[in-house]
Amino acid sequence: MVKTFQSLLILVLTGLLLPACRPVPTPMVVTQEVEKQVVVTQEVKVEKIVEVTPEPIGGDLILYSCLFDPDKLQVLFDAFKAQYGVNVTCLAMGSGEALERIRSEKDDPQGDVLFGIANVAHVSLAAEGLTLPYQGSGWRMLPEGPL
Repeated sequence: MVKTFQSLLILVLTGLLLPACRPVPTPMVVTQEVEKQVVVTQEVKVEKIVEVTPEPIGGDLILYSCLFDPDKLQVLFDAFKAQYGVNVTCLAMGSGEALERIRSEKDDPQGDVLFGIANVAHVSLAAEGLTLPYQGSGWRMLPEGPL
């Protein structure tokens, strides 16, 4: 009986230990380079190239930035001013501070753009009527209805 128990114990331990000692199988991944040929089925000729030069609009823009240090964005602000003539004032703050500031400015908004905050916060502000949607010139090119 003891011998049978010992044999059974050895079998169980062997069954547990052997799989743990086996080397981990490497996944079979085959990388193969494939040449791809592109066939042009239609040639399109450009009749006229139109260059668009934005007109300076001037003014001031107040940006509430919750993501970046304003000093790191200064090169963008300088380029924006050179192209559009708009002075950018960037106020760095945490997202909670930005939300409370926008809520406290409800009757007299001071900021123009909120940048670097979670989408859910934008949805919350929009539901409270504290933000306005921006529809740029490309907006009309988007398809109607659900995608």
